[in-house]
Amino acid sequence: MPTNYWTRPIYGENTNWYTISSNWLGSGSPQIAGYTSSSTYHGDAVGPLTSHIMWTQPIQQGGVVGGNEYTTAQGVGYFEGSCYIGRFSNPIIVDGYLYYNGPVGFTGGSNGPLNCVNLQTGQLVWSSNAIHSLSFAYIYNLWNGEQHGVFPPILVSTAGGGVTGFPSMWTLWDGFTGQQLFNVTNVPGFSPQTGQLVGGQPAVALTTATVPGPSSEQIKYVFLNCGTSTNPNWYLAQWNSSDLWQSDVNPYTFGGSLSPSVVNASNGVLVSSSGIPLTTLGTTGTTPTAASVFIPYGSTITDNAFIPLNSTTVYPLNVGARTTFDWNISVPWLNTMPLQPTFNSATGQTATPTEQGTAIGDFAAGGTCPLTIIAANFGDIMLCRNGSLPSGFATTSTGYPQLPFTLFAVNLNASRGAIGSILWMQTYNPPAGNLTLSITGADWQTRTFAVYYEEPEQFVGYSL
Repeated sequence: MPTNYWTRPIYGENTNWYTISSNWLGSGSPQIAGYTSSSTYHGDAVGPLTSHIMWTQPIQQGGVVGGNEYTTAQGVGYFEGSCYIGRFSNPIIVDGYLYYNGPVGFTGGSNGPLNCVNLQTGQLVWSSNAIHSLSFAYIYNLWNGEQHGVFPPILVSTAGGGVTGFPSMWTLWDGFTGQQLFNVTNVPGFSPQTGQLVGGQPAVALTTATVPGPSSEQIKYVFLNCGTSTNPNWYLAQWNSSDLWQSDVNPYTFGGSLSPSVVNASNGVLVSSSGIPLTTLGTTGTTPTAASVFIPYGSTITDNAFIPLNSTTVYPLNVGARTTFDWNISVPWLNTMPLQPTFNSATGQTATPTEQGTAIGDFAAGGTCPLTIIAANFGDIMLCRNGSLPSGFATTSTGYPQLPFTLFAVNLNASRGAIGSILWMQTYNPPAGNLTLSITGADWQTRTFAVYYEEPEQFVGYSL
C-alpha cells in the first residue's frame, strides 16, 4: 500500500486495486438496490478507517438571518430542509467523481443543477442545468473479439415508471462531460394509473424485478399477460439493457466490425456511438434495408427499448431484426393462481372478492394480481409472494386479525430445470401477537432470506 494519497485514474499495472476502489452507482442501480425494493447497501465497498475532512463545499446558505426593526426574522436561521425536503439526494460516485443535484428555492431539495465534483480535491469539474434526478450510473463491460474494456461511465435519469402523463424513459448522459447521449423509450415498467405497460405495449406488465447481469447490464424480469383479464396467458421474459447497443457485427448488413452502436434508434436506424453526441458535421447511420442515412447535427437519438420476441424481430431470422429480450417463457401456473384473502380494515372483515379484484390482470376494473416479486438473482432464483404480509399494531395501533400468506421460488437457472417453473411453495400462518412483517433481503451466497418482525424487533431466517 502506498504511504501517500492515491488518485484516479488508477494505474493499471496492478489490477487488484479494484478491491478498494468500488463505485457507488446510485439507488436506482440493481447492484445497490436490486435485492429488495428497500435495500441500499454495497457488498464490495470499503470505507475509510481514518475518516477526516478533506474539503467542504456548501450547497446552500445557512446560519442566522440578519435583522433590523422592520423584520420579524431577527435571529432566525435559514431553513435547510433536512426533515422533509432533503438535500444531497442520491449522490453517485464513479471513477473518483461525485455527482449530486443542488437545491433550488424552498421546496426544490434536489431540483438544481447536477454537479460533478472531483472527490479528492473538491474541484467542480462541470455543472449542468439539464440533468435532474439521476437514478443510477451505468458502466457496461463490453467484452468481445473486437474490444475489451468497459464503456465510459454513463449517467441515467429516468422519467415515468408509473407517473401519470410520462412514458417510461431513460435519458443517458456522458459521465465525463455531462453531454446528452440518447434517449431510451418504452423501458419495461408497470403503470398503476393505467394498468398498462407504460409506453403503449400491447401486453400488460404485472410486475418487474431489476437485477445486475454478468457484464453489469440491467436485467429486468418481466411478467406479461398476452391474453385477456378473463382468459389470461402469462409469460415471464428477460429484458436486457445491453441489447440497446450492437457491436462487432452490423446486424443490418452482417458485415464488418463497428464500435458500439445504438440499435432501433430513430425509426430503426443503427447509429454509431462514436457520433454521439453528434459532432457539428452530423453523423451517418444504417437503415434496416442496409442503406446509409445522414443524421444532422442537433438530432435527438431515441432508442426503443421494447422490441418483443416474435417471428419478425428475432435476429438473425430477418435482416435488420433485433430484440431487447433474451427469452420469454410461458408460465401457465400464473393463469390459475388464486388471489389470497386480504383484510378490509374499514369493515373489520375479510375482503370480499369484489374488494380484492376478481380477475387476474384486470387492472382497469381494479383487480389485483396475486404475484409480487420480492427479490431475484440473475440466472438463479426469484423469490415471490402471494397475499399480503401481516400488518399489526404498527399499522393500526390496535391490530387486527392476521391472515396466512404464501411464499414461493421461481427457477431462473436452466441447469436446475425449466425456467419459469416453481421450485417450492409454502403457506405460512401469521405469528401470534398482531405483528407487522416485512421481508428485508435475500443473501444469494448463504441461500437465505430474512423476515422482520417489527414490534419485537426480531429477524427470522429462511432457506431459499
